[in-house]
Order: sequence, then structure tokens, then C-alpha cells
Amino acid sequence: MGSNPTLIVLMVVIVGFFFFWTWRNNRKRQRDEAEKSSQLVKGVEIMTNSGIFGTIESVDLENNKVVLETAPGQFLTVHRQAISRIETPAQASVDDDANSTDATTASAVEQANAEAQAQAAKTADQKPEFGERIQPSKNDE
Repeated sequence: MGSNPTLIVLMVVIVGFFFFWTWRNNRKRQRDEAEKSSQLVKGVEIMTNSGIFGTIESVDLENNKVVLETAPGQFLTVHRQAISRIETPAQASVDDDANSTDATTASAVEQANAEAQAQAAKTADQKPEFGERIQPSKNDE
């Protein structure tokens, strides 16, 4: 049996593609891990692999430990790799986004305040007698 040069070239191409794909995925995984590690600061809300939600109290990079506050006064220490998702991003990225949304937030607050004042004025006209309840109208629901 003679060796087929086309088959050898095809095998080299397949093996080369396999190595390229593996290298690319490893780089992407490293980049994602570095980004996640940079966001692990005190006050960030996270979810662990087991589904436990908590707020970061401290991060020990030497020992790969993160202390979470899962409830007021309840602390849990987990391995840094047990963190699967960051629920609230780090404060630095929130500040960048806050500058772009200040105008939108201000107008939404003004609109909500105007609606609350209109509702208060509407209910101020209805005064219940002793022991009587005021039923909200269908428009209020």
C-alpha cells in the first residue's frame, strides 16, 4: 500500500485546525477569567455555581477565597472559581454608564413624581367616614 499525499495533507490540516481551535478557546477563557477577576471587589453581587446569591465582603487572591454576605450578618467563604456570574458589575463601570443615563433617569423621576402628586390630589377629595374604606377605581389599578 502506498501513501496517499492528499490524505496526509488533509490529516495535517485537520490536526492544525484542532490546535488552532483549542488555542483560541483557551485565550478566550483566560480573557473572560481576567475580566471576571477584575470585577470581584467589595459590594458586588454575585451568584455561585451552586446558585447561592451574595454580596462580596472581601477577596483573598493569594488563597483564592471570597467571603460573601448571603444574608445580613451571615457570611460564607467560597473558592474564587465557584463564582459563576456577576449580578451587579463593579462600581467603576456603573459610574461610566451613570453619566450617560442621568438625563433619562431625571426625566423618569420627574414623571413619577408628577403621577404621585396627581394620585394624591385625586384621593384627597375622597374622605372616608369613620370605619369606611375607599375602594380604588378601576383606572387606579
